[in-house]
Amino acid sequence: MQTTKLTFNVFTPFNQRFNDAIKALFLRRDSFLNHLIFSELEHLEKALRGKRNSEKAKRYINEGMDKKRTSTPLTVVINKSTANRLRRIVKEHNINRDAFINRLFLFMILKEAGLERLNIAPKIESNMIPGVTIDSASTSPFQHLKEAIDDPFFYIRTALQEDQEDLYLTNLSLITRMKRLGDKVDEKNMASYFYEKTIIYIDDSELPDAIKHDIEELMLLL
Repeated sequence: MQTTKLTFNVFTPFNQRFNDAIKALFLRRDSFLNHLIFSELEHLEKALRGKRNSEKAKRYINEGMDKKRTSTPLTVVINKSTANRLRRIVKEHNINRDAFINRLFLFMILKEAGLERLNIAPKIESNMIPGVTIDSASTSPFQHLKEAIDDPFFYIRTALQEDQEDLYLTNLSLITRMKRLGDKVDEKNMASYFYEKTIIYIDDSELPDAIKHDIEELMLLL
């Protein structure tokens, strides 16, 4: 199968923790990311169905991504077909490709405290999700590992869906308890970057008023 290289800008703390975890689990980073991106594109497309960021929203997202140069370039070898599908989704829905990879990294490295802030139980219990059988994991070690790698977000995604939320659309500011001063993000609060670098889609009605006005004035100059 033909492969190609894609370069993402990953929020540096996400990148460091992800790499540490990959090494600790003896996984090959590029192979795992190739599989993860491929398997999640279906879910991303489903979440964005009927949605497209306006140019105002895209500028707001890009501004948060570029702030303070807090990202590290990450080049990944992935299948060409996967890369092409990702490019199509990015174009069709006007999203920031780096926000997608940052959200994947954040959910991969989330600890129990972060999950609890999203109303996700930190431990799996047989009755935690009504109507869903979750206590049937294989006792075969390799099969058990395969099940986890095939869909690492299964429990998170299912729990979010119970609250009518989605992995790619849920508001992640709940994780970081982002502090705002009016419409202005407190630049001293590093936690705000966790949220700003993972926005896949935002409706114009959710843009801070000050941001909306600035973007509208800027677009008059273009």
